[in-house]
Amino acid sequence: KTVRPRCPDAPRSLSPATGGAHSGSVGLQATEALAMFGEQDALSSDMAHCDAPDWQDILKAARLRADSVPTGCRPARRDADQGGPLASQRVAQPEDWRRTSGAAIAESGLAVLAYRLQPVFTVVMEHLAGHPRDFAGVLCLASCSIEPHFKERVNTLFREAYAERWKSFHDYLMFQDRPAGGEDWRTLYKETLAGRLKFLLEVFERQKMPGFTMAAMSAWIRYSNGLEDQPRGYMAQYLSASVVPPEFIPCEEEHRLRFCPPSVRQQLEPGAGVTPDGVVEEEAYPYRVISGFEGLVVGKGVELQWKMQMGSPFGWWYGKLDSLHMDEDGRSAIAEITFDQFLRTARWHRLSVRIGDGVVRTCEFGGYSGGLRGVSAAEERRWMKFFPSKPLSY
Repeated sequence: KTVRPRCPDAPRSLSPATGGAHSGSVGLQATEALAMFGEQDALSSDMAHCDAPDWQDILKAARLRADSVPTGCRPARRDADQGGPLASQRVAQPEDWRRTSGAAIAESGLAVLAYRLQPVFTVVMEHLAGHPRDFAGVLCLASCSIEPHFKERVNTLFREAYAERWKSFHDYLMFQDRPAGGEDWRTLYKETLAGRLKFLLEVFERQKMPGFTMAAMSAWIRYSNGLEDQPRGYMAQYLSASVVPPEFIPCEEEHRLRFCPPSVRQQLEPGAGVTPDGVVEEEAYPYRVISGFEGLVVGKGVELQWKMQMGSPFGWWYGKLDSLHMDEDGRSAIAEITFDQFLRTARWHRLSVRIGDGVVRTCEFGGYSGGLRGVSAAEERRWMKFFPSKPLSY
């Protein structure tokens, strides 16, 4: 099969036929076509990103998936006077393979499994596809008569594809209080792809400004799908007491996005206290202060809640815990923190701050401090990716 150019942000996947690497565009585009099914303009525009003739066939199949089951996609019994194998051994050739996404299945005889042995078909296709996107495409583009048998599995596959493409968005959705199994991941994929959903996340190095070095700030994030003359990536609208222009974050900088840290999610309850129009209540995350000392280890990395203005949300600022002196009542403590991203002579290099009781306090640096959390080894490695090559002097 001819190798065609990849989509700009399409990850590599395995070819079902050869098991080798191929362009990866068809699997990704098929998922997008399925998720966006019924939106002609979005599909046509998204299709333009890849120079792949196979796209036309994928789209035609998607448009016709609600039609009656094509003759060539059904197991067919040959007349007795013709002899030959029975339906369980042979599948009739479709008259127009462009009308069915099941053409390859019909040609290979897998239609028999699809119609009669769905569990076996599921295992076989998962093995051949090499990626959830590819399998989801085959199942969703199959005829209406067999699709209901795979509805639950397809939903799982869309969730897996969603998690791989938008990990931070997936983390946000999985934390929200929803009934188990109640998510329609195909719809969520469609709405996210179209840029109609936004998520309350944290962004490292806000707007690449020196003042936000080694900090993670809260923002509403939505996906930009490359339509309407916009590049593919993410649009960030920061929460602030001041007017802050939005920031475009390209796909190659997706590592700058994260959901609220796992160790404090139960305390901060991200997503709670948000009105339907996206307004965050003042007592909700990311305005809420964490309490306690869990995870704090002297000599290890920490994240301090700090903000410059009282009306702004807290950001997380990375430093190293030099010492921790507990009060007699055990409710609060004095923490000494070093910020090695600044020169030793800079006013921001070292800070003494009271923590633990969940109270907002004025800070020696100016502004206001909140709580302190320890970081895991994986979080430490992630922070080090943003560590400046030279210490900052201010």
